[in-house]
Amino acid sequence: AIFFFLGFLNSALPFSLSSFSASHLPAGYLATFNSFVPIFSAILSFFILGRRISSGMFFGLVIGIIGVATIVGLGPINLDGSIILASLASLAAAFCYALSAVLTVFFFSKSSNIKISFLSLTSASVILLPFSLANVSTNVKLDLEAVWAIFFLGFFCTGLAYIIYFRLLTSVGPTVSSCVTFCVPIFGILWGTIFLEEIFTLSMALGCFFILIAGILVFLNRDIK
Repeated sequence: AIFFFLGFLNSALPFSLSSFSASHLPAGYLATFNSFVPIFSAILSFFILGRRISSGMFFGLVIGIIGVATIVGLGPINLDGSIILASLASLAAAFCYALSAVLTVFFFSKSSNIKISFLSLTSASVILLPFSLANVSTNVKLDLEAVWAIFFLGFFCTGLAYIIYFRLLTSVGPTVSSCVTFCVPIFGILWGTIFLEEIFTLSMALGCFFILIAGILVFLNRDIK
């Protein structure tokens, strides 16, 4: 039952919330809201795991968020009901990721990383399967390229990544592990520059520098008990 709940909290619910937010918010806002995961992780670690938040760690987390915002270049949007709701959903998704990370450390610090990953993702798949089937169009046709893309994303970008992620959770704690969200825009820029010939700007370089400093600060002040 606890693995089923973990799959719901770590994958099914935040995936759904993020998908809803993505239909209303620009990618830059999504990246910035997602970078609040380490902040929530530090707060929840304090209350649930009893781990102190040092000033150095907090300063590093704030710098990380600034770095993400600098890279994505937040632009003005017109606030309305759907935008506010999407923003709250995105923040709720970040909170779910943080809470699931802390609960994983609390309940499964000595469990197999492969076991946690497998049961968590399987539970999330079972939860989302009925909703997925209800929205499948009879006109959808999967070619070989799409099948390979799904396999690659599922095996490497989710399955293998989760094994490494759960390993990090038990070794360095939820706050340091969740700082990977700061690096998402960096790798987005890297792959875009290499494969899509996108332009690398000075503001992007500055944002990457902020994130590097943030990562160092958070790691040096990691999860003090």
